[in-house]
Amino acid sequence: MVSLSQRAEYQSLAANLDGEAFEGRDSPPSHEKLEHYNDEVSPSKWSFILPKPLVYACLVVAILSAINAALFPLTVIAHREKPLTDEEMVALPWPDQRLGIDRVAKPPPPVWNRSWPSKIVRLTGKAKRTAYGDGKQVFLSPTETTLMHFSVPPSHSAGNACAISLSIPPDLSPRIKDLRTKGDVSEIEVWSVVQPVDEEIVWDSLTWNKHPPRGELLGTVCAVPKPAPMMEKRNSTTVDFACPEKDLVVELRCMKPGCEVQFKQLHIHPKLAFELVRRAH
Repeated sequence: MVSLSQRAEYQSLAANLDGEAFEGRDSPPSHEKLEHYNDEVSPSKWSFILPKPLVYACLVVAILSAINAALFPLTVIAHREKPLTDEEMVALPWPDQRLGIDRVAKPPPPVWNRSWPSKIVRLTGKAKRTAYGDGKQVFLSPTETTLMHFSVPPSHSAGNACAISLSIPPDLSPRIKDLRTKGDVSEIEVWSVVQPVDEEIVWDSLTWNKHPPRGELLGTVCAVPKPAPMMEKRNSTTVDFACPEKDLVVELRCMKPGCEVQFKQLHIHPKLAFELVRRAH
């Protein structure tokens, strides 16, 4: 029979802080080892440290906020002692209580039906017997003119107002490179041409010497390129005139000294072209 003294005593196998097993049940970890363990797992070791620029920025914002709060009562007192005048009150951005009334007061912009020229013929005084025929080139100078034939666009209203329009791209558009101008081109004259009654104009045989007679001056247009915000202020159409029944032939002239305009009229956007326009309503 095994005596109690011969039985194996219970040995604790719990590991100490250094990963070693305690030698006995009554051998707890030393005080120095506990302090070393607490230093390793201390929260201050893992705390988040803000960068110095961010701390300085927060301090500056806090100081400015404090100054603003201190000056606010003084600003209120200054406005009470010196109120705004009537002129300053009117200049304030008051909201418009008449929502939409300002648009009703303004007439809507006119809507035009447009007609592209079916014939474009260049005439030059430098070669008075030369016939260039129908083409796409527009040449204007004191010694060169251009004739155009338009079909009158239809209108669904009783209006009978027509005009000649010159569309010019803004100065930053690549299409503006196709327009060449010299001198003062602010007044391009637009004249009506008297068409023969019994015969039609032979466009391919027109020369400077066979120039059809002019009728009346329909108005002037401006060929000066301008920035996009100012394009609406440019004189782009002649004054309104009575639309003919079927077609219209006009002559374009640039009579000021040194005036010269050249471009090719093509169906390219943005437009650089003369057109006959008629009010749609």
